Amino acid sequence: MSRLPSDEKQNENPDPYPDISDNTYEINVINSNRFHFTDYANNDKLVEDIPEKENFQFEEFDMSIEQVKDKTLRELKEQLVSDKVPEAVQNKYIIIDDILYYISNVDNDPIIRLYIPSHIKQAVVEQYHDKNGHMGIDKTFDSIRQKYFWPNMFKELYNYVTTCVPCQSRNLQKVRAPIQETKIPPYPFCHVGVDLSGPYPTTMSGNRYIIGFIDLYSGWPEAFSVATKSTDNVAHLLIEEITSRHSGIQILTSDNGGENCSKAMEEVCKELNIKHIKTSFYHPQGNAKIERFHRTLHDVLSKLIEDHSTTWDLYLNQALAAIRFNINESTQLSPFYALYNRDPVLPLDNILKPRRKYNGEEYHKIALQQQHKSFMLVHKTMKKSKQKQAKYANKHSKDIKFEVGNPVFYKNHRRASKLSRKWTPYYRIIEQTSPVSFILKNQLDGTTTKAHAEQIRLAKLDWEIPNNNQGKALRKAAYVVPVESQSEDSSDDESIDSDTPLNQIAKRYKK
Repeated sequence: MSRLPSDEKQNENPDPYPDISDNTYEINVINSNRFHFTDYANNDKLVEDIPEKENFQFEEFDMSIEQVKDKTLRELKEQLVSDKVPEAVQNKYIIIDDILYYISNVDNDPIIRLYIPSHIKQAVVEQYHDKNGHMGIDKTFDSIRQKYFWPNMFKELYNYVTTCVPCQSRNLQKVRAPIQETKIPPYPFCHVGVDLSGPYPTTMSGNRYIIGFIDLYSGWPEAFSVATKSTDNVAHLLIEEITSRHSGIQILTSDNGGENCSKAMEEVCKELNIKHIKTSFYHPQGNAKIERFHRTLHDVLSKLIEDHSTTWDLYLNQALAAIRFNINESTQLSPFYALYNRDPVLPLDNILKPRRKYNGEEYHKIALQQQHKSFMLVHKTMKKSKQKQAKYANKHSKDIKFEVGNPVFYKNHRRASKLSRKWTPYYRIIEQTSPVSFILKNQLDGTTTKAHAEQIRLAKLDWEIPNNNQGKALRKAAYVVPVESQSEDSSDDESIDSDTPLNQIAKRYKK
């Protein structure tokens, strides 16, 4: 930021207590979508002050004169004076002291309401809405209509209140987006979900967390007790336990936890040629199968450990066996059968020796047929289950179309108190990564975030960067990106992305 040079000579004996306004500056926000560093590489180009909305001044106010300034209102007064309007219209208006009034409820209980000129309507609306508690449409309309009148008042109030940023930040309601049907993996351990659960009571081995993996085809779960939720633990288990036991996987789905989104984890996925999919922030439904597994695991562990909460890691494998050996509702098969193509054998079965199904002399042919049959059954039942879940989940959903460039409100997940606003304004969609996933950019500070469609609401207005002046005469300011050194041999092919935040550009050209 630079200051404009003053034409006045500097005082040789400056006042040791300068005026406060002499050190008051105005800091504006540049639209980073339209920013280019070459426009601000020197002091020649100045950014003019952001103009404020013109507010009506009530000094030496005379309503009769203000009504004359409104062309429609002036013509109506002239027609009423010259009796050029029908009697039905004549009965609705009255002129008192050269001021036009509107008469409502002419036949029952007449009320004289002041006819407001068009250039004063904004001041009336701001007084009765912005400065009177930001009430809803009906209450604001009822308050104004008791005293004032202008055509299409309710329609204009509706448009004003529905585009009021403080009102929408507090009153918007969450809308459930239609559930997205995911693809069924072609074979076991092609697509795996991972999640970390805890902390739990510290065991005698020092374990406090559970890192869980689940195969999205068969439902086969893996869970490991660990002491810390670190990237090293997740990467170690992925390489030494999952890959070595079930071979390589193609897709890994996780949330945005630090242990899953670190640079080390990205390098592991790159080396193993794994496509890493991260769900939207604050939307665990994107990795629902592993979340549901943890819920079931908690139920089973709670029944096994009874009151010995510090020994839960000793019962973890027993709880996993229970989940693996029982029928999965989505596939109608147990995860054990879907993976090994045979029913599990429990210890009691070795004593009772139940008769197994006769598979003939050529077992390998029958096994292949059964494997194909189970594969078709898994796909059929999973597809049917997904459709059933989607039908139930979409019962109260609403399909809202978002486009890149739309201004949106983003749900405030970090409310400090009940008085904090529920939705944060000044976000804009800059990229759509899936039918219901978007990347948002904060128009105030340039930060980006990934959000689900349920966490954003379309704004009915285009964002205007707020200008919080307090009536002081502020100095004009120019925005300068300092260029200390720039090589003349630098390639012109290096282009600056218009979406790059201002501070990143500045740091890049300081080097």
